[in-house]
Amino acid sequence: MKASAIDRIMSEILKQYKDSSGVINIMVAGSNCYAFNPDTDEYSISSEDNVLLLENDRGTQWISCDSVTSIEI
Repeated sequence: MKASAIDRIMSEILKQYKDSSGVINIMVAGSNCYAFNPDTDEYSISSEDNVLLLENDRGTQWISCDSVTSIEI
């Protein structure tokens, strides 16, 4: 998946999340699955390097955007 597509998907999910009152977890799947909680975790995308960065209290994950196969709520 391209970095721009991942950025649009994550932005849309977070926009809808802010409009709701529930708690969500986002799963980013590729060769491994990574959980993302928008209440406590942060993410950024490097279009130049085609990398998704997920940061949480367990550490930092650098994920190649090409390896992302799905993003689920």
